[in-house]
Amino acid sequence: MNKGFYFLGRGPNTPPKRRTFFGRAPRVYGIPISDWEQVGSGNLQSPIDLGKKHKGAFGRISFRYGPVPLHPARLTDRSLEIPVASAHPPIGMFLMGDFFELDRLQFHTPSEHKIANKRFAMSAHLVHHRHQLTAVVGVLFQVDKFNPGFERILDSALGNPCDPTGTQPDPVDLTHFIPDKGSYYRYLGSLTTAPHTEGVIWTVFDTPLDIADFQYRRLLGSMKSNARPIQPTNDRTIKYFLRH
Repeated sequence: MNKGFYFLGRGPNTPPKRRTFFGRAPRVYGIPISDWEQVGSGNLQSPIDLGKKHKGAFGRISFRYGPVPLHPARLTDRSLEIPVASAHPPIGMFLMGDFFELDRLQFHTPSEHKIANKRFAMSAHLVHHRHQLTAVVGVLFQVDKFNPGFERILDSALGNPCDPTGTQPDPVDLTHFIPDKGSYYRYLGSLTTAPHTEGVIWTVFDTPLDIADFQYRRLLGSMKSNARPIQPTNDRTIKYFLRH
């Protein structure tokens, strides 16, 4: 395990103990310990092709999102990033009872993850933190119907072209970013932007959200194609969960 990685509150460079429960290897957030032990090896890079579907018994996820102000977008080499302002109570998600606070949104075009070798027009990454752990929710987008929730996010982060006064936009409800249906993948990977730190808990929904062509073009006007190439899956576990 690499220096600087903290395993659920343990010190850096301290691997988790191997124990079994009723003959089964322990898991953390539905991910086998054998995958966690590879953090820092270079074998857990993201994004990957999520082609295979493996149903699992773990991985319950719920969200506590609500209206929150967004800071102005900033362009990096690999994403269009929108920091999320602090909220009270904090907004974020629960992974098996533990709360991860939402820190920022990142947009990539085309989508970084593939499903069965298919890329989508765009993806949004909702980056969460809990102590030293990072959990990212990946949402895919296809160009089809107008998305009013996405339009409010664009207005808040990029500015509303119909409002030249520069009035501070209203808080945005980020529940629009979570698909109402469909299931999701869970695996252990990395950040897709530098420094590509491993040990990131990924949740990628398999049902894309719609955006209109003019919304997509508006976003493209603020960034270039910036998807990181697909990385080798190597010998890691990819779980597929049906939503309740």
